[in-house]
Amino acid sequence: MEDNTDPAPEVAELARVLRRYPAKCKARILDEHEGQSKGDKGALLRREGLYSSLISGWRKQRDRRVLGAGQAVGPPPRRPPGP
Repeated sequence: MEDNTDPAPEVAELARVLRRYPAKCKARILDEHEGQSKGDKGALLRREGLYSSLISGWRKQRDRRVLGAGQAVGPPPRRPPGP
């Protein structure tokens, strides 16, 4: 019997990379998503490989006018300690 330490040598391990979306891409997907019926929205998410939570986050960014404004999204900068 052989001692095979690699259980599946033909399967390459892929590194998980976070995808980044430019503001134009986000805006295009949001516009397309909002103009569709419920079933078509699901098809769009599957086609683009997205989760509905991303769409919700992008919509909130757009409503706060952060999407495409060139501003970093996150907590506000800390103030230096006062006297």
